[in-house]
This record gives sequence, structure tokens and C-alpha cells, in this order.
Amino acid sequence: MGRAHIVSKMPLYAAAKLGLADQLAVRTKERCASLPASMDVHAPSLHRLMRTLASLGILTEQTGAAFCPDRVWARR
Repeated sequence: MGRAHIVSKMPLYAAAKLGLADQLAVRTKERCASLPASMDVHAPSLHRLMRTLASLGILTEQTGAAFCPDRVWARR
């Protein structure tokens, strides 16, 4: 039980270090495929991170492996 909060913080930390929120805020559907290249990260790893964030309710996974910020994250 003591580690559950640590596990859920790790993806958030990684997303913050990568600047994922900023990248998603300015992306268009055309840029979605080029997101890993523009962030200089491994594409499958970024996809796994984003799926993890979706499972935590931070992102919403859409069709075609596209992601968008959830309503809670979008409110700044």
C-alpha cells in the first residue's frame, strides 16, 4: 500500500520532465505523429508513458493512438 502513491507519481514526473503538457497544448493532429521526434524521445516509450497517463485519467486516448489532455489537466 505504501508504494502505490510512488508508482502513480513516476509517470507524472516523467511527463513533467519531458514537457509533455506543453507539447500536447500546441500540437495539431498533423504533429501528433512527429511528437516523439520533436521531443527527441523513443516513440514506443513515449506511447507507453501516454497510455499510463491515460489509465490514471490524466490523458484521454483517442482513436489512432492520439492523446489529448483530460478536462482536469486542461484546466490551468
